[in-house]
Amino acid sequence: CPNCREEYEPDEEVLKSIKLAPGKVKFYKGKGCASCVNTGYKGRVAIHEVLMMNDEIRHKIFEGHSTEEIKRAARMSGMKTMRYDGLAKAAQGITTLSEVIRMTKTDEQ
Repeated sequence: CPNCREEYEPDEEVLKSIKLAPGKVKFYKGKGCASCVNTGYKGRVAIHEVLMMNDEIRHKIFEGHSTEEIKRAARMSGMKTMRYDGLAKAAQGITTLSEVIRMTKTDEQ
């Protein structure tokens, strides 16, 4: 909620799980207010993952390569995972770090 958000420092374990050193990024969470019915959240925001097909990825799919190999090729081609997009939005104060971690897989980093 933009009306009651406040800066906070996530636990060191949480930061370690996303491979981020303490103090590198500011994170926010909602305190709760009348505007958000004391939830700390107001509205919705999507996190995205878009795979742009290229010849290398197409070849790996048609050749029957493993999912992990295809993911690796996609990341090397610039694909941003849902977790990455979520972490970027958490760093902008658009959502919370806890929601991003809760809604994305840990192997997406």
